Amino acid sequence: MKHARPSPGGPPRVRSWTRHGGLLLAAGALPFLLQAPAARAAESACQPCHAEQVEAASKGPHAGIATREPRYCESCHGDAARHLESGSAADIVGKAALGKADAKARSMACLTCHRSGFPGWEGTPHSRSAEVSCWSCHGDSWHDAKGKAAKKRGEGACASCHVEQVSEFRRVYRHPVLEGRMGCASCHDVHGKSAGGKKGPEATCLECHPESAGPWVFPHRAIEDGCSSCHVPHGSVNRSLLKTSGNGVCLTCHVQTNFPAAGKVPHNRYLQGGGKCLDCHSEVHGSNVDELMAPQYRKR
Repeated sequence: MKHARPSPGGPPRVRSWTRHGGLLLAAGALPFLLQAPAARAAESACQPCHAEQVEAASKGPHAGIATREPRYCESCHGDAARHLESGSAADIVGKAALGKADAKARSMACLTCHRSGFPGWEGTPHSRSAEVSCWSCHGDSWHDAKGKAAKKRGEGACASCHVEQVSEFRRVYRHPVLEGRMGCASCHDVHGKSAGGKKGPEATCLECHPESAGPWVFPHRAIEDGCSSCHVPHGSVNRSLLKTSGNGVCLTCHVQTNFPAAGKVPHNRYLQGGGKCLDCHSEVHGSNVDELMAPQYRKR
């Protein structure tokens, strides 16, 4: 074996060697020799009969566990001991049995492993539905050799059922979901990642709109009924996602038999000329200086 000597005055040369004029191995080849082998399915007792499914699992979204845990299949299909002895489909929770399972049973199969990530699943609307399970959005992902964890991605999964809400996102004034600046999960705890679910719709709104939260010395009592008493959460034809235009939102609550009086104050001269409630009562969520939520309206 002969070693290459460093060049005088230059950087040391890469060590190389030859043997009988045969293979020349240089450091440049090391990255190829050190490459990790392709992930392969763990040696599973299921493989002899179900090689296609086992191999697909090692390349899909469950590849991590499928390539290191030989009994990975049993996470969904149950204990395989009796099935291995008899070879009978009746002794295993097979595809047919899983297909007949109700929505809750299907989700429970997934939560066998995913429980720690979704501690509040039981508190979500999806959990309480008799028709929706994890499979509704994620499909047959455990045997998906293409590695797609969801058969319908992102908001597309929600849109397949919530078509009315999708249409609202196409209105002039809307939350920017279609623009990709936020998603359904920005407001909705779809999977129950937080134990107990979201704190409530108002708490969700105030995460992005803290200026409306107060606390106020003189709060607008409508806030007690929630943001949706005045606003449409997904999209509206009115500015600020209001339910109606003009004075309509205010008159939903502030209307009385002697209208256009409001309280003890006649509002004829203000409203009949096309005036708006917001012209005077501009601090609609609450005020720290005026109980009518309009400091500019009162004469000092």
